[in-house]
Amino acid sequence: MQPRPQAGDELPMKLTETVEYNCPKPLFGCSWSVKPYPAARSLKNPVSAGRVSSTRAGDIDRKRAAALKSLTTNPAGGRDIKAVSGVKTRPPRRSITRISIPEPERFTYSAAGRAVSRSARLHERIRMKPQGAMVSPNYEVDPRWPAIPEGWDIVETAGVATDSNDRIYVFNRGEHPVIVFERDGSFVTSWGEGEFQRAHGIHIGPDDTIYLTDDLDHTVHMYTTDGKRLATLGESGKPSDTGVENSDYRTIKRAAGPFNQPTNIALTPAGEMYVTDGYGNARVHKFSARQELIYSWGEPGDAPGQFNLPHGIAIDSRGVVYVADRENDRLQLFEPEGAFIAEWTQVSRPAQVFIDPDDRIYVAEIGWRVGLFPGVEPLDPVGAYVSVFDLDGHVLDRWGGGEDPCEPGAFYAPHDIWVDRFGDIYVGEVTWSAGGRKGLIPKDCPSVQKFVRKSS
Repeated sequence: MQPRPQAGDELPMKLTETVEYNCPKPLFGCSWSVKPYPAARSLKNPVSAGRVSSTRAGDIDRKRAAALKSLTTNPAGGRDIKAVSGVKTRPPRRSITRISIPEPERFTYSAAGRAVSRSARLHERIRMKPQGAMVSPNYEVDPRWPAIPEGWDIVETAGVATDSNDRIYVFNRGEHPVIVFERDGSFVTSWGEGEFQRAHGIHIGPDDTIYLTDDLDHTVHMYTTDGKRLATLGESGKPSDTGVENSDYRTIKRAAGPFNQPTNIALTPAGEMYVTDGYGNARVHKFSARQELIYSWGEPGDAPGQFNLPHGIAIDSRGVVYVADRENDRLQLFEPEGAFIAEWTQVSRPAQVFIDPDDRIYVAEIGWRVGLFPGVEPLDPVGAYVSVFDLDGHVLDRWGGGEDPCEPGAFYAPHDIWVDRFGDIYVGEVTWSAGGRKGLIPKDCPSVQKFVRKSS
């Protein structure tokens, strides 16, 4: 067994997770070990792909060994873990040592293998995060995009996405909820007037079906590109029973089924749908291509597989599910069935994730300056970012964090992100909710921006 890491120890691995088990009962004599992620791109061996192994001191029978493996390799519990004779199905409680990142290739322990308070972890993590540049070397903002019809007010952009004809759909909280633009920013049409309680998330499938989340209506809608509603998941105006109060995730008493203020959607190549849920719940739900619920996972908290406001979601080419666990200040990575793989903490309150065909991972980070729940103190004076990662979690690009969040190319409250087939990036921001309604920023602060990829 390798020696216990000490404060300041540096790891030669590209990404690691260190876990200290606090076993409620000495059933297995739990121990810990460190595993790198991703040691390989394949998920056939979950332990070598970033899991934490645990062994009993002494011999244990094969049945209990199999049960222990199921508990330690599937803490998130995609489906309910089946009971094994003589073994409790609830996994041991775990305290996670968060990893801070002073530079892309070196990972440092912020504490000597012991859990610290959440506030202290966040302060340490933010202090050690790599900072971005004000301007990206790879993208340039188009300050004239889009051409909004005269007299119209988007108010703020909750979501943005493109269809197969390269048209851009801006899902906003103004009088015209869905506004469609050409790539050059020229106006095409709008639809959805009077059909939504509050716009939140958008995803467009390969068949051009448009998926829209209405968080205050507790529903997910499917539309055609010309605004015809095809189907709805959830019951309008009827949230699932989580015990939440005033849409504050900190008051959630229990996880529940779909939906209580759902946030975003991701699709598999087979048409299966994952939905993050959300402000009033702490779950991820997976649906079949026929919109039938397959299973759910998650509960309130900050341990692996737990969520404090699952706000965004995306899937890479391997089938790994990335969840923007916003108020836990991290991305969590899961197998398709909900088994926890790893967490990435080199982000600042991620709101949404987009993954392109080359497995570049784009993250809209709202930061710790605005959009905070009551009683939460601002922790990061430099504000919001857009970041681009590779599959190993290395930062390929990051920009934002300027003094003036309303300057073209800067960010105030990034809420959604999408990349078109030309590599151009679209970022939607909830500028009104985050500060405009309080007079903290001017009314004309951009709520949607386009970043054109520079030719190499």
